[in-house]
Amino acid sequence: MSMTTATEPGVLSFEQAYETVREYCVQIRTVGCGKPPQTEEVPLLQALGRVLAEPVLADRDFPPFPRATRDGYALRAADLMTMPATLRVVGQVRAGDSYDLPVLPGEAVEIMTGAAVPEGADTVVMVEHTALKSIEQDSKHKVGEEFVDPAISASKKDDEIINDILEALTDSKVVHSSAKSGEKAKEQADDYVEIQKSLTAGENIVPAGAEAKIGQEMLSPGLRLGPAQIAMAAAAGKAHIRVYRRPRVAILSTGDELVEVAENPGPHQIRNSNSYSLAALVMAWGGEPEQLPIAPDELGKLTALVQAGLAADMLLLSGGVSMGKFDLVEQTLKSLGAEFFFTGALIQPGKPVVFGEVQAVNETKTSEENKTKGDAGTPDELQLDRADAVVKKKIPLFGFPGNPISVMVTFDLFARPVLQALGGAVPVRLSTAKARLRTDFKAKTGLTRFIPAILEGGLSDPEVEAIAWQGSGDLLASSRANCYLVVPPDRAQLAAGEMVSVVVR
Repeated sequence: MSMTTATEPGVLSFEQAYETVREYCVQIRTVGCGKPPQTEEVPLLQALGRVLAEPVLADRDFPPFPRATRDGYALRAADLMTMPATLRVVGQVRAGDSYDLPVLPGEAVEIMTGAAVPEGADTVVMVEHTALKSIEQDSKHKVGEEFVDPAISASKKDDEIINDILEALTDSKVVHSSAKSGEKAKEQADDYVEIQKSLTAGENIVPAGAEAKIGQEMLSPGLRLGPAQIAMAAAAGKAHIRVYRRPRVAILSTGDELVEVAENPGPHQIRNSNSYSLAALVMAWGGEPEQLPIAPDELGKLTALVQAGLAADMLLLSGGVSMGKFDLVEQTLKSLGAEFFFTGALIQPGKPVVFGEVQAVNETKTSEENKTKGDAGTPDELQLDRADAVVKKKIPLFGFPGNPISVMVTFDLFARPVLQALGGAVPVRLSTAKARLRTDFKAKTGLTRFIPAILEGGLSDPEVEAIAWQGSGDLLASSRANCYLVVPPDRAQLAAGEMVSVVVR
């Protein structure tokens, strides 16, 4: 991996800095930072947003039976050689039920979406392409044959004879409630369905095992669990699931101009908003933020707070990374043996961003973990177990500029992938899109710019417009934006109407 060292600091292009971070993430996932991420088992719903630490396997075929994808009729495609086709309806099957008899030639079974397709049927026709018919049968004749009892016909009136003739010309007979004594009781009408659209075998059916076979891996370790993945795990019977522990991220804001949020700032002071934006970003991407006290522009106190931050899995600092007289972060980190992979990136905002790592000494076992060891082993081994062991661990760190938008942009571009890798996840690339620029935008060349912007419009006509802002300290502009307009380093102007790249927040 090509990285600069503390004695060879460098400012990289955006692409170089981005790839440097991605290579570092690969190292985290392959060799770790000193010890593998810890895991824990949690109730399934509490795993939302967490990173999966074990494969989720299919505990049976998915679907476990041939599944109908439409409301309609299950039948044999061979019965649809001549259209329209009329079939006898022999049953009904709802989702969760079954029809246990095979579907024979000339038969159809009414079926609901999600139900198991009966044996013998190989296609499902949508109810919209059918018409239901009823054919009534007398107890003494077959369908389509007209049976007349002589004793009854002699006593019929002329209008009844006419009615019989009319009924014989229709698909069914009218059953009168005032039937005369001696009339033959009629059986319940048989249902027939007319199929009005030809289908081939397999249409509107998902075969058993089409989605997954029993034992197949459906969710892989390293996957961040969203609603769809939670649903998949639930379908596989995972009431509890093993996930990676959230990385602990220390957050340290520096500068004499800062005061805590609850305090009233002086005429030349500002509240510590960076600590909160970083904490919110860490939480949103699966980490546990630990906000440290504000570090003053004084080397001794800054060093002590940085050392406290190295007890976490990752350290984020804001402010103090520029070239000013009181910008002491790089000096402090060097004194602690930091290795720098880059000390700037050719971007706006966030050019002075620093990325590196420090080798720290951290505990490998907690006292609670030691208590679970029991009484096994020799006295010497027990004594070793009762004392927390230590290991040298490399802690990744980022030094961000102090301006609020710079902090958020550089976190999204560089720190987020590292946080994901520390938490066991496969880092995802930036979420980008193309949109039509609404108004002209001018910029100086030389830097890749990420300008707060608003993306709106429909699926086929997305538009983006840069927000008027007062530089990288303009929090109001950032709070209104839902994306960043990307301006390439070789473009001095983007013209209204052209397709441009945006990074979606």
